Amino acid sequence: MRDAAYDLFNLEADLDGAEPERVYADLRLRRGPAVSMVEVCTSWSIVRRTRARASASPTDHLLLYRIAEGGSTFRNARGEQFLTRPGSIVVGSQASAYTAAPAPGRHWKFRTLRIDAGRLPQVVDRVRRTGFQLLPEAGQIAALASEYLAGLEGRLAAMSPDELDPALQALDTLLAASLGAPADVLEDAGRAVHAARIASARGYIERLVSNPHLTPEHVGRHLGISARQVHRIFAREGLSVTLEIRRLRVARAQAMLMREPARSVTDIALACGFDSLATFYRSFRAVAGMTATEWRCEGTA
Repeated sequence: MRDAAYDLFNLEADLDGAEPERVYADLRLRRGPAVSMVEVCTSWSIVRRTRARASASPTDHLLLYRIAEGGSTFRNARGEQFLTRPGSIVVGSQASAYTAAPAPGRHWKFRTLRIDAGRLPQVVDRVRRTGFQLLPEAGQIAALASEYLAGLEGRLAAMSPDELDPALQALDTLLAASLGAPADVLEDAGRAVHAARIASARGYIERLVSNPHLTPEHVGRHLGISARQVHRIFAREGLSVTLEIRRLRVARAQAMLMREPARSVTDIALACGFDSLATFYRSFRAVAGMTATEWRCEGTA
């Protein structure tokens, strides 16, 4: 546990007199180029980053903690102390001193996003200046931040660059709004979250477009929201998620018809997730305004 605290978080772990064999820690790590996610479940211990360790931090990352179970106390470098509970979000810098401990006699489960500080330009200076702080837990922006972060945690480390950029921009704007940015940032936060979800949904659909069983429910699980919310975010774009799945399947088929002239139309239809030729022909004409054969002939003429 001590080694993990040092390597992942630049922390010292203090068992505070507890017998080492009675202390447990379960850590699960997903690394990415700009973001890593660590899930931690631990029994009683005190973790701290001293000023000396903070000033010697080898990396420049911001940390976002979301408490999943149990509760804890945090004390930042300015001596401010606050209590967390399930759902609480704490933001800080890997170069900031702090002390934290779970509530006595209870285990503590939390998820931490470790994000390259340069990817959060709206909040990085403030977080470095103020140290660790608890995000407000009441109000519309707090609810949006909590929902969005919960949906992101398991996905950020594995996102493609096309998904990651808008996702981090949205997170940056949400954090800025939560930390007291001007009122117009609140509107920006909502728009940024919407844009990030649309980009992530499209990326997910494109990756799984060959799956004939792909549904809005699958997209919702990927985003960490309900299928009803998926329909709602596409409706804001004047789109239907079901028709968007169809459009992306047809777009894949159009590319394959041009790229693989010897491959049969049936083969291509099945490879693009259509469960029958009849559905493929109907969908292709609806999207492209012509048959697949006509499309292929025009492309090779």
